[in-house]
Amino acid sequence: MTENLPQPISDSIVPDLLALNNAHSVELSWLDVDRLKSLLRQAFYARMIGSADAFLLAFDQGASYDSPNERNDRTSGRGNARSVRPHERTE
Repeated sequence: MTENLPQPISDSIVPDLLALNNAHSVELSWLDVDRLKSLLRQAFYARMIGSADAFLLAFDQGASYDSPNERNDRTSGRGNARSVRPHERTE
């Protein structure tokens, strides 16, 4: 049952997380492996579910995160959570 619980992200799974992220780059933002590793190092909280079925990166408000979504969210005052499932989107 632990496959359904958030697990720490290991270096060996980074290629799978990169593929998952980039399969949903319209909703998230396209990354290369160096950028994803940088984000993982900066993350206040980084966990995955299953074998790269999902992952979560949470950043402190002072993190050096420069995506267009983050810039918009900081100025609008709303969070940066995104679902890649169309029926779960609230935008």
